[in-house]
Amino acid sequence: MIVMIRVLRCWLIGLVLFTSKLCFAQAPSGFFEFSFDNTLTPLINMSGTFSSQQPIIGVGGTETPVSISIDVSNAINGAIRGSGITPVQVGETDFLPANFIASGRVSGGGLNPIRVVLSVRMTGEGVVAGRTTPFTITLRYNLVFNSETLALEGICRGSAVFNRIGTSRIRSDFVSVSVPSGGDGSWRAQMNILPLNRLGGTGSIITSDGRPIPGVLVGAYAPALGRSAIRLIGVNDGANEGRGMSARFILFSSEEGVTLDIARGKVLGQIIRY
Repeated sequence: MIVMIRVLRCWLIGLVLFTSKLCFAQAPSGFFEFSFDNTLTPLINMSGTFSSQQPIIGVGGTETPVSISIDVSNAINGAIRGSGITPVQVGETDFLPANFIASGRVSGGGLNPIRVVLSVRMTGEGVVAGRTTPFTITLRYNLVFNSETLALEGICRGSAVFNRIGTSRIRSDFVSVSVPSGGDGSWRAQMNILPLNRLGGTGSIITSDGRPIPGVLVGAYAPALGRSAIRLIGVNDGANEGRGMSARFILFSSEEGVTLDIARGKVLGQIIRY
């Protein structure tokens, strides 16, 4: 009986100490930043210059390289778009002016790989092998982000039609392409919290290349638990677009400070899960 009373007393003392720490903890207030590397929950920005080289496969399996470099943008919902004029290199010496249209999507993330699907269509007229000819080149990429190599890796399929010369298929069973923004998949969450009757303020998700995705904060604080549940809702602030982004964060406050417990959401078409 004495042992049981002592155990119960120790348990009660521990509970009182734990509760007292929570009582001294206050709601988070001010500026906070939480950083994430590219291993647990990476986030990439596909805005920038997408550059790649694929072989045009001719008679007898002869390969002629075709190189492209196009500018694309990554919308908040994950869509990839691009259009304009760009030079296309065919072989070692021929450069063709091409009108291009690019469309695709970024998806995955969280417990699944980040996937990029991108279709590119280029048309124009130029000199190939000494002959002036209209041309159409189509490419479709299926890629996955590799957090170790920091590259997009996968396959490419397509075709090259040179009206006055001939038609060939394009096939690459392994493509390695740099992330257009140059980022490594790491990212940061910044919050400027104002504790009133509810938690409010502003915040943003910032990709490793420095792209800010702005939002406003709404949330609540539970003093008995030292727990803050905060939602970051994307907005457009004039300079940067964030509308359509949504993320949820669980913070814990103690005498030692504020720590992040959970991060969930969808940004640039990708799931974040921490």
